[in-house]
Amino acid sequence: MFIIPGKLFDSIKKNSNYLINLFALLDSLLAAISVSFILLSPDFYISNLYKILVCLVVSGTSGLLAWFNQLKLDRKVVLKAGEKITSSRNLISKSRIRTASWYVFYIIYCSGLVVTIFSSYPSLIDYLKHSLDVASSYSSAMSLVGSKRELILAVSEIALISILLVLVAKQGSLGFTLALFLCLF
Repeated sequence: MFIIPGKLFDSIKKNSNYLINLFALLDSLLAAISVSFILLSPDFYISNLYKILVCLVVSGTSGLLAWFNQLKLDRKVVLKAGEKITSSRNLISKSRIRTASWYVFYIIYCSGLVVTIFSSYPSLIDYLKHSLDVASSYSSAMSLVGSKRELILAVSEIALISILLVLVAKQGSLGFTLALFLCLF
């Protein structure tokens, strides 16, 4: 998921087709949100799955209808103008048709997902809020209250164990490497 934004940035810099990377990023975000909503509560995962499937069916049907309408409009324009369809014109119109239908799909799925998440009983927003509170409490509980000498000693011990771990791993001693790895964590 972290590789896709980098590829998106590179494609924008190179002026290549950045829509593919944008759709891939959007797909991964929507998939993560949808799966976390489905698995939010073990008591309601079947009903949450049905809600997500309804959103997918409605948005997929709308995307197909947008694709058919755009295809029909492009054919009417070409037939009224009396032009011959060339391969480059045909490819440009096909690209525009696909892009328009995907836009419709994503807009309807995102809006349906937002409505579904905010109107459901096991609230995903509350779950995320409480998860952030737990993470914040854990981070404050794990903060260093001791002296700087203890911190320097602990960091140097971790660095030495890491160096020793790399040296032992290069020699091929798997058992000793695993034991050192467990010491780090």
